[in-house]
Amino acid sequence: MKTKMKLEDKVGLVILIVGISFILVYPYYQWANLGEIRYAIGILKDVRGARSGWQPIFQYDVNENSFEKTGTSQYIVTPKNVKKSLGKRYYIMFNNSNPYYATILLDYPVPDSIQNPPPFGWDSIPGVGELENPLIWRGGKSPPIKKK
Repeated sequence: MKTKMKLEDKVGLVILIVGISFILVYPYYQWANLGEIRYAIGILKDVRGARSGWQPIFQYDVNENSFEKTGTSQYIVTPKNVKKSLGKRYYIMFNNSNPYYATILLDYPVPDSIQNPPPFGWDSIPGVGELENPLIWRGGKSPPIKKK
């Protein structure tokens, strides 16, 4: 015997699906609405295991505010090379409107010749340039450099 769902149950199910979808999509929405992308210097503090690989934990400063974040899984971070990478400086790509939204670019270490970034970061990576399509980038290798 078939049972019909009540209207209230259907509405509740739709609200539940929309809510879960929002929770899953919102982090990507933040990256899609970055506005101006800036670059700063971050320090790789630690690495933790995740289902999809190893996630870097990094710390960076923007406009006298300090942030500590867990990044997306990256191919560069493995238990084998983690000890030599901890404490090293890498470029951070962040949202100028909300610097909390950031990612570490582990294939762009900061040379010793560069000491401190400006308070609001750089508009491109010093000596490297701007990255192509950074809005769609999520883990793995950093996007390629824009050709002029």
